[in-house]
Amino acid sequence: MALVLRPLSIGEMLDRTFSLYRDHFKLFVGIFVVPQLAIFVVSFGMQVIMHAATTSSTAAPIAGIGLLLYLPIVFVIALATYALSQAATVYAVSQVYLERPTTISESYLFIKDRFWSILAVIVLVGLAGIVGAMVGVIALLIGAIVIPVLIVLYSSLAVPVTVLEGRDPIESIKRSYYLVKDDLGRIFVVWLLFTVIRTAAGYLVAIPTFVLTMMFQQHGQIPLWFSAVSGLAGFIVGCVVGPLLTIALSIAYYDERVRKEAFDMQFMMATIDHSATPAAASSGSSLVPPSV
Repeated sequence: MALVLRPLSIGEMLDRTFSLYRDHFKLFVGIFVVPQLAIFVVSFGMQVIMHAATTSSTAAPIAGIGLLLYLPIVFVIALATYALSQAATVYAVSQVYLERPTTISESYLFIKDRFWSILAVIVLVGLAGIVGAMVGVIALLIGAIVIPVLIVLYSSLAVPVTVLEGRDPIESIKRSYYLVKDDLGRIFVVWLLFTVIRTAAGYLVAIPTFVLTMMFQQHGQIPLWFSAVSGLAGFIVGCVVGPLLTIALSIAYYDERVRKEAFDMQFMMATIDHSATPAAASSGSSLVPPSV
């Protein structure tokens, strides 16, 4: 079906998200496989260290030191893989949404030169959320929830901006605010829905894992194989559910550009120009917005 760029209702945004995910399931899940596999490996490594700490009293001090040294590695890998999966998914959405073919490898290759900017955006947003939570606690307890959520919402399009427009981290966050500010309620509904879906999917793994962990603890030590199986279940959930919010926010990015910058007209004119000049079609791009 030919792409029709126009302002979307919330229902249409959700429909396009699920349709895009269903039609390109292998692409989006495939993008998440390597990052989620890395998280699975480092998480299982932590389980091995903790298992060694509880095996004997003599091994506990060494395992404790090993855990302290290992935690920064886990944090760095988790942050890097999150940035990679988000950015590669945004690029893949931009291609298939605008009816251009792409692959998993092409999605990762495109973002390699923008990785540090993407990582910086995620770190800045995370730090802003932490500071916002602290300010909220000082002000009112409810502020500890409201302020970080507002920060996340206003910066929710910063990664798509960084990936697709190549802006620096600060400019990406500012532009995200510009795109979101008049449609905060719509972005909130989309964000909330897919956050609930991911949380619910996580509980499908977490609740049985918790129950079985309690049962194993009553009969002694938790076996490593169980940690591996529960980690594998989390890996599958992360691969299957993880792309949804990123796909939805990427579609929201284009929707906001259609509303505020007439991107539908820009894209139509660029398509006409590229059709008239095949050489430009191979090198041109309609992803870069006008200055605002």
